[in-house]
Amino acid sequence: MVKIKDGQAIMNFGTGDICIAGGNLNDTSKGYVFFVNQTAREIGSKGIVKPYEEFRDSDMDVIMTFTDSKSIDVLIGQLQEAKEVMDK
Repeated sequence: MVKIKDGQAIMNFGTGDICIAGGNLNDTSKGYVFFVNQTAREIGSKGIVKPYEEFRDSDMDVIMTFTDSKSIDVLIGQLQEAKEVMDK
């Protein structure tokens, strides 16, 4: 669930209640990852935002914007590190 508390976005993953979608907004110079609250479902199953479906960015709870693909590599690395710590 995405929550805002004291001006800070808190995203708690693990129950399938956050839909994650990647793509662009008709701007191929930027990459986006969108997060939106949804009814809990099996993790990894199709969420409320479907591939190639049109939507308004104002409907998204959190938007990550990337202008350099190296930034995505850094994010992936940190996510992998978090996963490794959890798997120990």
